Amino acid sequence: MFILLNLLIIIEMIMRMHSARHYHCVLLLLAIALSGCDRGPAPTTPALKELPPPEVTIATPLSREVTDMDEYTGRLAAVNTVDIHARVGGYLESIHFEEGALVSAGELLYIIDQRPYQAVLDQARANVMRAAAALDLAHSDLARAEKLFQSKTISQEVYDTRKNQQRGDRS
Repeated sequence: MFILLNLLIIIEMIMRMHSARHYHCVLLLLAIALSGCDRGPAPTTPALKELPPPEVTIATPLSREVTDMDEYTGRLAAVNTVDIHARVGGYLESIHFEEGALVSAGELLYIIDQRPYQAVLDQARANVMRAAAALDLAHSDLARAEKLFQSKTISQEVYDTRKNQQRGDRS
């Protein structure tokens, strides 16, 4: 009833402020307000009161140890990392570690193809032998040149040439 009284006061104020042509709007508002008024308690149906309570299943609780586990999305990073680089270049024959594994200092990591290095070593050994042979020849030539120079068979220039040749081969 209080709502209806307030509504009538509001309608009277609107009517004073506006002309009669807004009369239809005021009637529409009045009809909406009256339709929302309470008409009393809703009727109860006897069928709802007669229904039995619904059936519910019951389970007995189990007592056992539960392991706590959580899953998180994230990234892991090692505290210490190291980049492994070979001291020499070449093709790898085998790798003796797995990525992410712990390695110790001095541990075998790679085996590099030895064929190119062996070829260079063989070439260097051959050069050493060639230089040794040249030095022996220079010693022999100098010894002959000394005998010939003492007997005045060769000139000072030829003797000096052989002597310098022997010094060059020695170095």
